[in-house]
Amino acid sequence: MAAFNPGLITESLLNADKIRFKFSDVAWVGSITRDLRACYAWAASGIKTWDDLKTYKRFNMGAPAPGTSSFINASVLKNMFGIAVHQVTGYAGSAEQRLAIERGELDGDCGAWSSVPPEWISNKKVNPVVKFTPLPIPGLAADVPFVGDLTRSREAKDVLDILIAPDALGRPFVASRQVPAHRLAVIRAAFDHAMADAQFLADAQRLDLPVSGATQGSEAEKIVASIYAASPALIARAQEIVGR
Repeated sequence: MAAFNPGLITESLLNADKIRFKFSDVAWVGSITRDLRACYAWAASGIKTWDDLKTYKRFNMGAPAPGTSSFINASVLKNMFGIAVHQVTGYAGSAEQRLAIERGELDGDCGAWSSVPPEWISNKKVNPVVKFTPLPIPGLAADVPFVGDLTRSREAKDVLDILIAPDALGRPFVASRQVPAHRLAVIRAAFDHAMADAQFLADAQRLDLPVSGATQGSEAEKIVASIYAASPALIARAQEIVGR
């Protein structure tokens, strides 16, 4: 079994010549939580709203590498909405990116809102400007716009659906297709039981770990199938947006 960054699902669709692997070819166990992502600006930048971001001259953002969720989110801002994003890759992970934000190297980030340091939020060190899910995000103001509502084009909305669909899978667990069907059924049942276990949920809440909108393996398979069912025209447009 393995867990991975769901941005790789999109990368495997848009960069198929390099990533010769389809995530529809694995057995899906499930996901503990959805990746409820939002983009925010460091308050010292002076950016408070989406309109402020649109007029900012150079918004520095970081990512571990092309194809990761944060890279894709930033590419959408830049190539679909014309935000002056400058991407810097090579960060080891989100912790290093947050340190870079505090040092003033980066102006903000896109990621799971639940992973933003609580003291940043309570001390108003960051301002959320847009979210990448139509769902309500716990702790995020209701007036933060959903990126899908900021475009009227049907094509743009369809492309966005491709690019943000993996977020519904959060940090998924998968297994090999070589796992016998009866054994996979047991693993899935155990996962689903754990997601509804009162003690597990209580422990997660006590540790302030996000557990919301758990996705069953069968549902995850449908989400992945819908991603790979995208038309060649939409895939080509999505490739343009993320720089493929």
